[in-house]
Amino acid sequence: MLNVLAILLVAAALVILLAALPPTRRLIAELPAGPMRSQWRFMAGLVLVFVAGYAGYLAVFWDRHQSIADLLVPAVFVCGACFVWLAARLSLATVVNVRRMSTLDRANVTDALSGLDSRHYLDRRMREEMMRAERHGLAVSVMLLDIDNFASVNATYGHAVGDQVLTEIGRILSGGVRESDVLVRYGGEEIAIVATHTPPAAAMAVAERLRREVEVGARKALREAQGARRAITVSIGVAGREAGGKADADLFETAERALRRAKSEGRNRVVLG
Repeated sequence: MLNVLAILLVAAALVILLAALPPTRRLIAELPAGPMRSQWRFMAGLVLVFVAGYAGYLAVFWDRHQSIADLLVPAVFVCGACFVWLAARLSLATVVNVRRMSTLDRANVTDALSGLDSRHYLDRRMREEMMRAERHGLAVSVMLLDIDNFASVNATYGHAVGDQVLTEIGRILSGGVRESDVLVRYGGEEIAIVATHTPPAAAMAVAERLRREVEVGARKALREAQGARRAITVSIGVAGREAGGKADADLFETAERALRRAKSEGRNRVVLG
């Protein structure tokens, strides 16, 4: 009877461990690329090792449970399996709830015209990203974009057309950055991008690509709206910190100085601060 009970306990532990795999896999899919996802992948591998170990225990000790003391190991197996299952379920629920709250929060801080996040959202995210970069020695960069001569677009074609151009630029930029980046309407015709895990040289390459895409896409949007063939361009200032390096006290201030240089040097260009 004791042997049967021990076998049932180990079999139950095996079932519980296997039940922990689906939430663990879903959790891995929900997490962004980085150390946390790697750690949970390692955890999934450990679960498989535990499954093999439990099965090996059954094979070796199939008929050797003769006393109450022999039930200790199977009981520990069940407790350990329950802990793994509960940790996976709670972690998954936490990640899903945090993401849901983040989605609701983003809905409250979105600029209605451009579809981009507002400056209120930027202030919080910038603090978070800079703290994360300092703590883990990560690279981070800031890009400030300003639409060249945007006031003349409004004056010539009206604010409705200007709004359409701004919306199109927001769409182009949204499609040109990663989901992990922060894209914000900084004020008026200025747009800010916080590029996570991105050193300044890589941010320069991204900024140059975005500059070209805006030059083509925004001109097309204006032509479709008014039949106009005038250029729509952006000037971009870039600032950042290398991985493991020290950042300037205020990356935005550095990026703003670089943006002013881009304007003074002829516009429609990217300058690194």
